Amino acid sequence: SVLADLEFTCYRGNPEIETGSPATTWQDILLDPVPEAPKGWIKLAYDRLSEILAYTVGKTPPPLVTPQVDTNGLVAIPASMPSLYRMPVRLRTALRSTGRYPLERIAKMGINTAATEDGIFHFWFHPGDFYTDADFTSLERILAHLDTQRQDGQVQIETMADIAARIK
Repeated sequence: SVLADLEFTCYRGNPEIETGSPATTWQDILLDPVPEAPKGWIKLAYDRLSEILAYTVGKTPPPLVTPQVDTNGLVAIPASMPSLYRMPVRLRTALRSTGRYPLERIAKMGINTAATEDGIFHFWFHPGDFYTDADFTSLERILAHLDTQRQDGQVQIETMADIAARIK
């Protein structure tokens, strides 16, 4: 693989679900009459809206993940949460004004889960996801919460390379 050839040790991988056959959901049934071309966009829009709603008002924390070594010897570390900073700025602003900003809320839920359960909470983002001062303020609050948990001995902070070295 290109990454292995370039001496990478890890990447943000997608979790593989091995069920033998794909599950049929009500979304599949509803989308059955829709032509193939727009099906992907409709499902993507639904999935994104569902994530926003679940993480805005839901009580289920994002998952802790288990890294796996792939066939090229690289460590795939799945994401624990979507990059909700990619939401439109106006929507982020509106959600912040209600006190229910999804990214900050679910990041803290994930950190708290990692403090009490065995697993990895993989908090990730792209630097380009930050557009406003409020985005950076939100990130600072998440990092302050993480630092408090670390100082209390509840969590260990590792880079992806640290995790890869420990897994291999």
